[in-house]
Amino acid sequence: MVRSLASVRSLADDVRASDVDLRTFALELPPRYRVVRPLGHGGFGDVMLVHDNARGEEIAMKRLARMDPVSIRRFKHEFRVLQGVRHPSLARLHELFSHRGAWFLAMEHIDGADFLSYVRPGGEASLAPTLPEQHVTDARSSALTFDEARLRSSLAQLASGVYALHRGGIIHRDLKPENVLVDAHERVVILDFGLAATIDHVFHHTAEARLAGTPGYMPPEQAMSQPLTRGADWYAVGVMLYEALTGRKPFVGALRDIVDAQLLGAPDPEHYGHRLPRDLAELCRRLLAPRASERPDGAEILAFLGTPASASHPPELVGRTAELAALDAAIADIATRGPIVLDIVADSGLGKSALVRRAVERARIERGAVVLSTRCYEREALPYKSVDPMMDALTEMLQRRTRDELLAVMPRDARALCRLFPVLESIEMFAKAPELEPIANHEVLRRRAIAALRELLRRVADRAPLVVVLDDLHWGDLDGARLLVDLLSGPDAPRMLLVCAYCHLEPGLRALQRGLAAAGVPRTEMVLAPIPPG
Repeated sequence: MVRSLASVRSLADDVRASDVDLRTFALELPPRYRVVRPLGHGGFGDVMLVHDNARGEEIAMKRLARMDPVSIRRFKHEFRVLQGVRHPSLARLHELFSHRGAWFLAMEHIDGADFLSYVRPGGEASLAPTLPEQHVTDARSSALTFDEARLRSSLAQLASGVYALHRGGIIHRDLKPENVLVDAHERVVILDFGLAATIDHVFHHTAEARLAGTPGYMPPEQAMSQPLTRGADWYAVGVMLYEALTGRKPFVGALRDIVDAQLLGAPDPEHYGHRLPRDLAELCRRLLAPRASERPDGAEILAFLGTPASASHPPELVGRTAELAALDAAIADIATRGPIVLDIVADSGLGKSALVRRAVERARIERGAVVLSTRCYEREALPYKSVDPMMDALTEMLQRRTRDELLAVMPRDARALCRLFPVLESIEMFAKAPELEPIANHEVLRRRAIAALRELLRRVADRAPLVVVLDDLHWGDLDGARLLVDLLSGPDAPRMLLVCAYCHLEPGLRALQRGLAAAGVPRTEMVLAPIPPG
């Protein structure tokens, strides 16, 4: 085939642009990584295949393209939301770090085909509209190109991975064929957790945040910005199954048209293909039920596919009556005094996180407490690592406040606080805050930012009990520890309960404890012993 001169020049330009991107990417990475080749590009940024000298293997490295506060927070969230959840069908996320002003996420490299291409080898999905009133009688032949053995195996693995996410308290919110890959060993892997949300928090998100997702794969309740359940992900699995069986999407078109059609129910997949496996067609119909309550749950789906669900969760909290009472008492105390620091020390697996979760949820419901519950992560390399998750949680809490509520708690020097923690600029009122006076250097910035944070938290605590939870604080850092000491020191410190949960002492924690003792901040230690077998 003869290429035109213009197309050759265009191709050359693309190659040169790719070379520039690759060189820029390589220059921004730490020396331990060597860029091999590009893997993909999108609105979020670039993904490169890199060799990790420390691991001795090739991994995928995602670089964030947009440096605005919302994008950075979502990038951090993508890494954090999956920590603590392990399953063969969930991509492994290795490390989150910031280097030379750029943000990176290192993850497992999956070399494979997307879900639909794998289960329909040689078949192409059709975008023909399949709204209920638009049946096409000659479409049956499209159903003959799926591989039933591949589909059953891959669907079972996909369902098992989604079930593991849900057991970990997470809703993916953006399942679609491109986010599910199948490698050369027939392992199904779920990717891209940028829109994932914890089930506890998804009800508190703004309507705009709940709407995020891909039209056609979102269930009607997600498209209408209603609170979500696990059924949202199962609906997306149903759409993928429909595509696998019929070679076409159940709904296409404008979002409003799709939602209207979804509420009427999906076209019967058997209308678009003969000799479909009756059990898979029936499962598809049930997954695409308009109401979330009518869809099967994860355990039922796995049983349907012949993959029994693992044993149900044990009770969340057993045998911690005295410790729960002590936590309740500490929360009650902050109404009259503060700040109070409570250390909860326990080996991994003894239930410190479950204990704190139960106590703060009760405080939220019974006392109207404002709870900022966060954790630190081993594989993060960020400024103020101990405090950064707390600032993200604080920003999310403030975003749910009305303008009048924000005005009531906004500190006078909000600009300095935004300079130290840019995530707050995702709140318009903070982003537009004036600078009170020029900031000479970083130490001046730090001092003014801490004063502003102290003022903000004090105003929040004046209106409701304030509880801040820093779980896994043994992974914290020295800079974050010093910031916490400065925040809680002095007569104008906010009346709050700071819960520090950890397994063992590390340099950052030791510095925090020494600093709090020197400042005279009350600190109590609760050591959790193993629960007796009885």
